[in-house]
Amino acid sequence: MLRMNASFMLVTLAVLKALAVAQGSNPSVMIVLLVRNKETYLPYTLSQLSRLDYPKERLALWIASDHNQDRSAEILHTWLERYSLPYLSVEAFVNASSPSLRPDERSAVRLSPGRLRAVGDMKQEALKRARTLGIDMVWFLDADVVLHDRSVLRRLQSVRKPVVAPMLRSAGGYSNFQPSIGRTSPQEEDAFPRIYSGRVRGCFAVPLVRSCVLMDLRDPRTASLTFVSQSCELQREVETLDDAVALAISSRNSGLKMTVCNGEDFGLTPVPLSPTQELKDEWQNLLAMKLETLIDHPPMSVVPLMRLFLPPPPTKSRLGFDRIYVIGLGRRPERWRRLKACFDEIGIEAVRMLAVDGRKLTDEFLEERDIHPRGEGRKRFINKGEVGCSLSHYYIWRDVIKHNLSRVIILEDDSHPSADFPARLRQLVDEVDRLRPEWHFLYLFREAAFPDDFEPVEGSEHLVRPGFSYTTLAYALTRSGAETLLRDDPLKNLLCVDHYIPLMSGEVLFSEWMEVYPSAGTLRVYSGRENIIEPVKRIGEHGFVSDCTEVDDLFGEVSYGNEVEECNMETLT
Repeated sequence: MLRMNASFMLVTLAVLKALAVAQGSNPSVMIVLLVRNKETYLPYTLSQLSRLDYPKERLALWIASDHNQDRSAEILHTWLERYSLPYLSVEAFVNASSPSLRPDERSAVRLSPGRLRAVGDMKQEALKRARTLGIDMVWFLDADVVLHDRSVLRRLQSVRKPVVAPMLRSAGGYSNFQPSIGRTSPQEEDAFPRIYSGRVRGCFAVPLVRSCVLMDLRDPRTASLTFVSQSCELQREVETLDDAVALAISSRNSGLKMTVCNGEDFGLTPVPLSPTQELKDEWQNLLAMKLETLIDHPPMSVVPLMRLFLPPPPTKSRLGFDRIYVIGLGRRPERWRRLKACFDEIGIEAVRMLAVDGRKLTDEFLEERDIHPRGEGRKRFINKGEVGCSLSHYYIWRDVIKHNLSRVIILEDDSHPSADFPARLRQLVDEVDRLRPEWHFLYLFREAAFPDDFEPVEGSEHLVRPGFSYTTLAYALTRSGAETLLRDDPLKNLLCVDHYIPLMSGEVLFSEWMEVYPSAGTLRVYSGRENIIEPVKRIGEHGFVSDCTEVDDLFGEVSYGNEVEECNMETLT
């Protein structure tokens, strides 16, 4: 146990409170951190505290940890010895010798009544201590929360609400707020997706917040708030009567509203483990959070001391393929950095291929290479962005033949793998190799023209024969597939690659180009029933960029402008 002398703590607090009044500056805040079996997250959580944009002399720490089966106690001791000195006060109750389970527990994952009571009691004790010390605000922070913004505490304070939390997302659509306690009305049901998706933005009154909650003790209405439930009229309605529910009920009974803010991407919280899972599954949760972070933020990192507690990086592989290509614009290096960081996390070895930039295409360039862009169907033009897309993939198909590669994966650099991408890929490839060993082309992501337009492959759980599909964001290709795609010299009548693949697979039944391409219909194309990789951004999402619409110059017989968007992938340099 590490605990500072109480009299020293009180004197220090009094002096600094006087200084704060004189400077008109930061309220004192007690950070309450309860830790149990959080070795997976602790190096990152504690690093966040070290980097928090708030004066350490205005922060008090109240930390409790027991009944661990991992290195949580060791991590806490190591961090406290190095980083605790500047804080206003530190009270840390770290029991490294307590049994791994409480008397009524069957596993460290299952939430037993005794465990729920213990968590509520510890938070109540911390709240009482903060009131005794005259602390202005208490920040109850879960040990597995990932925060993107170093100034999040200041932002929560600026909301000026008695109980406020930033909205935290998770890879599974779980969040740290609820639109109701107990039975849910249709209006409350609609509130969650509207707030969670960001369709409405701001700060909203909600019945329950958890995981990252700031409480302002200067507001007299917070005097009756408690984490300990005396009696609960909703006992039969709520699934789990935990500390957050107890706080929500006491808040409601006090006539006080809780607030959640979604004005920005504040951070992440993991999906809670189910009773059938094990502690080791937290590593997969952390991996999902790391990948989610990379969509809009730099990679998660730790302070140097915490590197001692990180596992070694995964061994990289090509997932059973000869090569994994990533094609992207040379003028967008940040996309390659993001995807490479994802690959570093999940253990993928890939090569970057700079491709054709539609901005730089000229008529002279195309004439010298005997390249003739063509429109297709009702879209009688093709823009330079789409030509860049098609040429980028064409040159990789040629590279497959040149280097005699048996099978490859081709990804555009705006693809984003999930934590289970390698496992799902192996599962899908095993099925196609077993059931359709003659396959040429395997969509890993596709946009179907009609959602139900596919034919299940007999004997397969995941494999289908897809109908007309857009995008070449991510696919696997065999050497024979590359030969088929190149056989009829596609440069002489270069179509948007989104049209060319369906044409060659026989999904375009009426086209003027059927006679031009004798091999049309011979490309053996399959797909997973569900996509196993996703785009990092979709059309309409903040930050989405498509170079197909960015380049306005057109090729083709007639220009209708750029209102028809049928090649919604990246143009590659």
